[in-house]
Amino acid sequence: MVTNSHPKVILIGGPPSSGKSTLARTIAARLGYGCISTDDIGVSARAMTTAESYPSLHSMDSSNHRDYFIDNSAEWLVEDMMRGHAELWPAIEAIIEEHTIGYASDPIVIEGMALWPERVAALEYPGIASFWLGMSTD
Repeated sequence: MVTNSHPKVILIGGPPSSGKSTLARTIAARLGYGCISTDDIGVSARAMTTAESYPSLHSMDSSNHRDYFIDNSAEWLVEDMMRGHAELWPAIEAIIEEHTIGYASDPIVIEGMALWPERVAALEYPGIASFWLGMSTD
């Protein structure tokens, strides 16, 4: 049950395999919130855009995923990911805005690697809690 003491939007970011999805689903289930991944937002954004309008959202459209990772340097892959996250950010922020000050009354947990701490820290909407999960090699 949602109470006034809980934030309307909970954001959980972190690197791959850090437990974002598991934590997000657990929190959403316990609080009765909706839950969405930035990966799912990306799927929707790609369905509504073209490679010409948002090239970094569509960088893997014309290639085999295996070849995409083998044929490109680690530096290029990181840069491409960052470009894709930057192109996706307006859609993510629109969902956050809608659930904090818009008509969407249902609280939500959003998780994903695209929730970069710098972007999240710059949000000025009320009722947001955010976490960045880290990983240790120990």
